Amino acid sequence: NTWDRRSYPTAASLWAVEFLDTQTGFVSGHNNDMYKTLNGGITWQQIPLPSIVGSNFDITFKDAQTGIATGDFGNILRTTDGGNTWDIVSTTGSTINAYYKSVVHTSGSTWFVSGSFGMILKSTDDGLTWSLFQHPTTKYFQDIHFINDLQGWAAGHNGLFATTNDGGANWNVQFHSQGLSFYDIYFKDP
Repeated sequence: NTWDRRSYPTAASLWAVEFLDTQTGFVSGHNNDMYKTLNGGITWQQIPLPSIVGSNFDITFKDAQTGIATGDFGNILRTTDGGNTWDIVSTTGSTINAYYKSVVHTSGSTWFVSGSFGMILKSTDDGLTWSLFQHPTTKYFQDIHFINDLQGWAAGHNGLFATTNDGGANWNVQFHSQGLSFYDIYFKDP
């Protein structure tokens, strides 16, 4: 019902927030900044990240230990120790110019990432390796969401929209007729 204003730990723009519980959370954003709180956001500690250029756009954890962060210049970061350390993961078929805007965990070891140039990536080994689906477009997928292991949606710039009913093996890509940009997508149920 009420919100308490909290100071945040940097002057840089922050684009992602992920809380594992009421006390433990992460924020990340511009200049490769990532911070962790253990007291509900009262104080923040900077997390040392691999030396990369760019920003982190999204963070998602599947449990208290395993998480994925996405960013620009083809960067995907992975942690298996609760976000204390992060490693750069190579991405099959991606380019240095790729911007990965969103990450979602579906179940088990399966993850999806969406991004620039119509890219959707899938990992079935907790982010160690990634397979690429790429629609021939210069448009971005801004967000990706799954309601179960099979049904998912991705949405993005200038009406770019995609659906899958087979766990990402195939994607039906469409463009909204009015060219509206979508920055977030969420479905509660089918």
